[in-house]
Amino acid sequence: MNSIRKSTFFVANLDIFDIILNVYLLKYTTIDKSRFVRLGMEIKEYKDFREDEILRLYSEVGWTAYTENMTALRRGYEHSLLVLAAYEEDDLLGIIRAVGDGFTVVFIQDILVYPDKQRQGVGTALLKAVLARYPDVRQIELVTDNTPQTVAFYKSMGFSDLSEMGCCGFMRA
Repeated sequence: MNSIRKSTFFVANLDIFDIILNVYLLKYTTIDKSRFVRLGMEIKEYKDFREDEILRLYSEVGWTAYTENMTALRRGYEHSLLVLAAYEEDDLLGIIRAVGDGFTVVFIQDILVYPDKQRQGVGTALLKAVLARYPDVRQIELVTDNTPQTVAFYKSMGFSDLSEMGCCGFMRA
């Protein structure tokens, strides 16, 4: 979302969360509360902001508006509710960043996967790891580009377009 384009706002349909979680647990081995391993990919908390690593990822996915002020991006990461990263050995595959209170609302701020690693389960694993971390949160929300691919992805993950729920979303940019 380099520039503000027509976006769609989604909220997770938590009625099917139990099904998603059960499928998730069949595919992932829990190492501890914050780490999961799947087919050579490890998902773990991203605690130390590595500017070169983040700059490269954001640049490769075209989110350069964020990287124009790396100080602000660093502070955003430091003040996030949760940041998880997917690694294969020492190579970063993707990252997900959540903000909110962790009890009533979680907002997925960023989910980025290197273009050559997309459509290989990395984004799905990252999002499922966040959903597993907050099973009792009333609303899990996100804003994304309104493309057929992103809409299909989030719907496959149990999210619904707000308009389907009789709601709408607003953004001030």
